[in-house]
Amino acid sequence: ARLGPARVVPDIFAANAALFLVEWMLLGSQPRLATAVLYLHSNVLGAVAISSFWPLLNEGFDPYRANPLMARVAAGAAFGGLLGGVGAERAVALFPVGTLLPLLALVCGGCVAGALVIGRGVPLNRERATTEAEPAGLWAQFRQQRLLRDLTLVITLAAMVAALVD
Repeated sequence: ARLGPARVVPDIFAANAALFLVEWMLLGSQPRLATAVLYLHSNVLGAVAISSFWPLLNEGFDPYRANPLMARVAAGAAFGGLLGGVGAERAVALFPVGTLLPLLALVCGGCVAGALVIGRGVPLNRERATTEAEPAGLWAQFRQQRLLRDLTLVITLAAMVAALVD
């Protein structure tokens, strides 16, 4: 538990945010160094950050009820990637050079908050879950499961960061 996903994942996103800010500060005075750090940062820590969501999910969900939800999680990640790519293109087209880096730091800050929310995940009461009737549809399930809503937000933000960096 000391080094579990609930503790490590928010730290990974915080490090991501901090590195984006460092790269932004270096961009004006040492653009070659900023470029090298950004390259290493996005290829190493970015991949770790994106893949760290799955262990966080494994801790936060009951495995029997989580299986059907994982397709929705993956769809949220794909949608976040689309939004991130479009958002990155628009930020680069509309704002001065380097503006994207503090925006990425801000999005990573949102990922930190979301990972903290998911990490404190309330254990599912298995007795209640087995006696309740299943919700009628996708939106009913989405409205009733706070963890799923929070997870969708965080994964969308993380996919946006991944798309913006790429």
